[in-house]
Amino acid sequence: LFSNAVGAINRTFRPGDLMLATDHINWIGRRGLFTPDELVERRAGRRTASYYSPRLREALTQAARRAGVPLHHGTLMGGQGPTYETAAEVRMAAALGAHVACMSTVHEVTVAAELGCEAASLSCITNLATGLGTEPLTHDEVTVVADRGAVGLRKILEEFLREEAGR
Repeated sequence: LFSNAVGAINRTFRPGDLMLATDHINWIGRRGLFTPDELVERRAGRRTASYYSPRLREALTQAARRAGVPLHHGTLMGGQGPTYETAAEVRMAAALGAHVACMSTVHEVTVAAELGCEAASLSCITNLATGLGTEPLTHDEVTVVADRGAVGLRKILEEFLREEAGR
């Protein structure tokens, strides 16, 4: 299970909301974290039907429901940080079908899935992406909202782990 802080590209998402990834767009420019030699050695890089486990997605959706925590579903766009996307990049990402933007998780999920692991990602929406809000983005604001979102994330994970332990 992966978690991250993201900026909302979808105009209906708000800071403090949570989202479960259903897919991702790799705008980082690399496929995973392994070098080409490591991919050959580990036989990684094989295609998967979905990087995000349908079983884990369903279990996390049900856990959120039991916990009473609203949970969006959508597509992550992973980009290179450590900067926020430009307004033009946000418009492009929306046109490509991204719901949120992040600077992590895409590589980690790719590696996990290509090595045969089940993977899922929960995102805390910490801000509106560049160009969607009226104020400039600040790291301090992102941190405050992430702390607030952690409460709901914890509730979901507690429900998920309780159910998984009884499986």
